[in-house]
Amino acid sequence: MRMDHKGYLHMYPDLGGPFGSLQEAEAAINRHLDERRLPEICQKPSEGPRAEWHIKQYLYYPDGMLKRGPNAPSKGSKDHMCHLVKAILDQYNDYHNLCKDEAFVARLRLIFKGY
Repeated sequence: MRMDHKGYLHMYPDLGGPFGSLQEAEAAINRHLDERRLPEICQKPSEGPRAEWHIKQYLYYPDGMLKRGPNAPSKGSKDHMCHLVKAILDQYNDYHNLCKDEAFVARLRLIFKGY
């Protein structure tokens, strides 16, 4: 999340916005997470064996993605790096008052350098 020179909040990955307050940004994050949650992982079973549910809680994130193992996403993945680079680049463009065309050229330069 970053704040532009006008005081608006921007999020990476993009969840809408820009947001005028932290409460608006938090509401957008909560909506995003609610949309991704899988009921079979998040909701406790009302009856029957709970051991299977506990195992799912241990192995999976609420959206069904593996937490551990060879198929689990790495913390240094390209998606994370891409969001970081986009946030830094947008902040740079905002700070230097670059218009969209100049910002696009700056992004192309960054892409050709290997990001």
